[in-house]
Amino acid sequence: MSFRQAHSTFPSYLLRALLAGFVWLSVNSKTRLEATHSLQNLGLHQVVKVKEKHWGIKGGYQLKLHGRSSPFFNNEPIPDKAKSLVMANSAYLNGFVGNHWFAGGMMRYSTGLSYTRTNHLEDTIDFIDHDSQTAFLQASYFNSSNWIARFGLNTARLVTLEDNLTQFTEFSPMLSLAKVFQPNASHYLTINWNWDYSFTDSPEYPGTLWTDDRLNHWSTGLKLQHSWLFFQNFSLDSFTGVSFHDYSRGINSDRQDTAFSAGTSVEWAFLRFFTVAGYAEVLSRHSTIGTYSFTNWDGGLKFNASFGF
Repeated sequence: MSFRQAHSTFPSYLLRALLAGFVWLSVNSKTRLEATHSLQNLGLHQVVKVKEKHWGIKGGYQLKLHGRSSPFFNNEPIPDKAKSLVMANSAYLNGFVGNHWFAGGMMRYSTGLSYTRTNHLEDTIDFIDHDSQTAFLQASYFNSSNWIARFGLNTARLVTLEDNLTQFTEFSPMLSLAKVFQPNASHYLTINWNWDYSFTDSPEYPGTLWTDDRLNHWSTGLKLQHSWLFFQNFSLDSFTGVSFHDYSRGINSDRQDTAFSAGTSVEWAFLRFFTVAGYAEVLSRHSTIGTYSFTNWDGGLKFNASFGF
């Protein structure tokens, strides 16, 4: 039996790999922001100074090309046939209205959506290639002491390309509270706490504990982020964080996970609309159900082209 046949024969294994990858996107790729899934890579909820402008639109395209130490998001040895570069192409669009005074601060209302296609460049594992779509609605409150409170709704969907099947959908109400420190014009330090509950739907296996809501869970986390702007067009962005996840449905009824994440990137902005960056990120997930525990490293390059007005 070939490597591909051995791994694609088990839909539960494939689903676990895909969902672990989706968790990687949602937990670990937010250097300056907190958001949902692929949106986190795109700066859609970046903590920024509130301006007088009362509406705005931002959109763009991002290409990421990176190596991945654990493509199946488990701690088993990785055969050479499973080692592959990962390429992700994303398009996104978001907008906001508001920036009006409220209770001694300022309110902003935002919405956005994104589409990402993730491909593995090694044919033997292209059966885990997938599309993801995300959308959000959010209200943000900024006060003069650099506190930022957010609440909103996030949705996400993941579809495998090989069979065009929806493997995962999610609807999540969320809350977050952040404090921004700016010791000088070049440095930003942000401490962010977030909470959300995920209502999910995944393929069900009748007669088993693999229920369609087995991935329902609440999450909370704390993240420390630092941005250093230098040489006018360069920035060094770093983060570290911890998050906790509690599941209560189906086969995951006794599952609790703790995830530790860290990362850094060096970004160069040029020609006003473009940025290119080198980055490295690590996620270590520890679960009471051992098959969900893993440590994964991602490292590579990303290019972004954006517009806004």
